[in-house]
Amino acid sequence: MRSPRRSSMAALGLGLLGLLGLAAGTSVTVTSGQQECFVLSLAKGQAAYGNFEVLQEQLSNKRLKKMKVFILGPEQKTMYLNEGRSDGSFAFTAEGEGD
Repeated sequence: MRSPRRSSMAALGLGLLGLLGLAAGTSVTVTSGQQECFVLSLAKGQAAYGNFEVLQEQLSNKRLKKMKVFILGPEQKTMYLNEGRSDGSFAFTAEGEGD
């Protein structure tokens, strides 16, 4: 299963970290009109957390309202959803093995 994060109108910085002693980080810039998708394979009980931030200082409210960041888990379960905010953070624990 894929864990997509979307930004339809803004530059976006996104960091993800996996725990269990082996921390790894990912940072990406998503420009206006672009979408980005990531797949994380986690062990059951493994934590994942991260944050995102709009890097463009002057983003109109109309454009910001179109921005969506979300994480889908097994069975398309929404683990995180953020719409219309310029920043946010998330944390969850994998309920099973895999994506």
